[in-house]
Amino acid sequence: MSAGRDDEDTLLRSVALQNASSILAARQRAERELIDAKNALEQKTHELAHSLSMMRATLESTSDGILVTDRTGKVTDFNEKYLDMWQLSRDTIEARDHRRLLEIVAAKLEDPAAFQTRVDQIHASSPPDTFDVLDLADGRAFERFTKIQFMDGESIGRVWCFRDITEHKQAEKQRQMLLERTEAARMDADVANRAKDEFLAVISHELRTPLNAITGWADLLLAGDMTPEKRRHAVEVIGRNAKAQEKLIEDLLDVSRIMAGKVRLNVDAVEPIDFVEMAVEAVRPTAHTKDIALNVTLDPDAGTVMGDRDRLQQIIWNLLTNAIKFTPRHGKVLVRLRRQDSSVEIVVEDNGQGITREFLPFVFERFRQADTSFTRSKGGIGLGLAIVRHLVELHGGAITAYSDGEGHGAVFTLTLPIAPIRRRNTVMPSRTPESPVPPLFISPPELEGLRVLVVDDEPDARDMLHSMLGHCKVVVTVASNAAEALNLLRTTRPDVLVSDIGMPGEDGYDLIRKVRALAAVEGGRTPAVALTAYARQVDRTQALKAGFDMHVPKPIDPSELAIVIANLHARHWRHD
Repeated sequence: MSAGRDDEDTLLRSVALQNASSILAARQRAERELIDAKNALEQKTHELAHSLSMMRATLESTSDGILVTDRTGKVTDFNEKYLDMWQLSRDTIEARDHRRLLEIVAAKLEDPAAFQTRVDQIHASSPPDTFDVLDLADGRAFERFTKIQFMDGESIGRVWCFRDITEHKQAEKQRQMLLERTEAARMDADVANRAKDEFLAVISHELRTPLNAITGWADLLLAGDMTPEKRRHAVEVIGRNAKAQEKLIEDLLDVSRIMAGKVRLNVDAVEPIDFVEMAVEAVRPTAHTKDIALNVTLDPDAGTVMGDRDRLQQIIWNLLTNAIKFTPRHGKVLVRLRRQDSSVEIVVEDNGQGITREFLPFVFERFRQADTSFTRSKGGIGLGLAIVRHLVELHGGAITAYSDGEGHGAVFTLTLPIAPIRRRNTVMPSRTPESPVPPLFISPPELEGLRVLVVDDEPDARDMLHSMLGHCKVVVTVASNAAEALNLLRTTRPDVLVSDIGMPGEDGYDLIRKVRALAAVEGGRTPAVALTAYARQVDRTQALKAGFDMHVPKPIDPSELAIVIANLHARHWRHD
């Protein structure tokens, strides 16, 4: 019994030892696994911390402002750039609902309502990503990009990214402004080039027109066979046109001196009534020719001014001739001289053509004319008023122009400062222009009996051509405009048509196009010569393209014109 019990006890102890050993081994294994798990957790925690640290570094290193919200809209993260861009404090943003935060941000924008509406749209529709541009009230501009983050197919929040594009937009704006300035400069250059071309064409016309009358009548005088009345008329025409050309040349020289800064004044004390009266008397014959009333009111006690007597007279003469030129027959020009505070005021007013509102700001600019077309009814090269303004400013004065518009006349007001002393009497030398030397006049015998229709709006030019061709035994018919010429062409059936180009209403180009549109039996094939002061190569080409057979520039060489007409008629007769 005793031995059996001992064996059982021994067995039990052995089993207990084995269980204890197993438990110990399991415990040891559990401890090792726990240590391994702890080490793994520490490793994962370290890796996560490292990842979070790198993510934070990345978040802070970007130049964009970043804001992160959860799916409920609560702010979960942001970077310092976001705070800086929106000028917010950390206390302001932490633990705030994004929508409340956006209200703070919206207050900084140019259009807060539009911004808030856009945010509401984003939250309402929850698009996966959105993009737009925000303009701030302080002039900055941000690009805004948002993107929803998903996990297992469900939204876990949204990332808001803001990029400052202020410099880019400013650079783009500057580039656009530069492009606009470049385009404006190009357009100004185009306008200047057109103005230059128009001026050259006009100045060629204005210089050649009086020269045409001068040389033409001088040739007729040399040819003889003129009555005393006709010779007197020729001399008057030559003198009148020589003075007109002298004035044009003096204006060009004045402008050249003005642009070079070489205008010099012979300054003395001058009584305004003296130079105003002299200017009025100088233009009175021209006004009388047009039956224009000159009403003059001069205050002899208006005061004394310091200035160049001749230049001051030139100023008033220019204003008066301009007023008379743009005032129709039976019109009226008023001249007033009076004291106005510490200045002398001279007013030249007319009831003529007036100045359009568009052209009024440019009326004193060089080379500017309201009408530079071939059909303009007034001559001149657009320098007179520019010279006036410059001379007035050299005298320390001012000049203004006013008009209620086209057809309502114009008022020019000149003010000059009063001088503290009285004037000294001075006598200025006069200049005598040299006379041109005319060429000889040769008349081809083939012209005798030829029928020529002459068209020119200038009476002196028509008279000169009538007399010159009449000297060649030509049967001359004259017309003053295109409509009259067209009627005469049908009724008289001339052998040759000689027409000016620059005429009021319909110019020479209009006339020749209408002539060429006629049937041959009505004169549609009549040989035609363009006789014009527009003498550039482009003018010759344009004349030939319009339908003229020949282009003869002014001033006319009578022998050349006679030969041109004779040859043109002979060539046409042979072809027929």
